[in-house]
Amino acid sequence: MKQLYHQIMGHIKEHPPVYGNSDSILEMLFTTYHQYNQMDTDEIKRDFDRLYTDMTGLSLREMDPIIDSVCCLVSSHQKSGFIDGVKVGLLIAEELAS
Repeated sequence: MKQLYHQIMGHIKEHPPVYGNSDSILEMLFTTYHQYNQMDTDEIKRDFDRLYTDMTGLSLREMDPIIDSVCCLVSSHQKSGFIDGVKVGLLIAEELAS
């Protein structure tokens, strides 16, 4: 088993994987999952509605940088939660298998 592991690791070292626009396989997995599974819950939609209400009176030019920052923040938290969830799931599976 160790020999197979070292062969695989050697192959990966010689031929690093390409993750597209992602930095890791977990980030690539999140990106793919997110593309095919809607993650905007009713709660998130309500929160965005409240944000738009709070910005009443601002021009679109004034709103754009705020919305962009909020969307980046939401996306970062979704990605972090997804990746951490996968890691925890793998640890649980490892514990159950031992």
